[in-house]
Amino acid sequence: MKQILRAEICILSLKQLVLEKLNPKQKIILNRVKNLEGVSVSSLVLRLKGELQCTDSALWKTIRSLRKLNLLENSSKITLTKTGRFLIEGTKNDTNSKFRYN
Repeated sequence: MKQILRAEICILSLKQLVLEKLNPKQKIILNRVKNLEGVSVSSLVLRLKGELQCTDSALWKTIRSLRKLNLLENSSKITLTKTGRFLIEGTKNDTNSKFRYN
């Protein structure tokens, strides 16, 4: 039982560490994909461009970096991976784009 508890604590600590290392733009994108799952990447970029006040190329670069981290996947529609879903599960996005536990 203690080993399971230690493993859970370790997993939650790693989850928190990763969340702290993601930049605000990455966190917003993960949250939006969670809410808009199934849209095309192009559609997501168009929606976020005004909200984040950044260029298309900056958004595409950020999305690519999240794919490399295995947090997003894309075939024809963008979705969270199981890892991405686990990472943002139990968090919420405040107005400062910082994830925190509920």
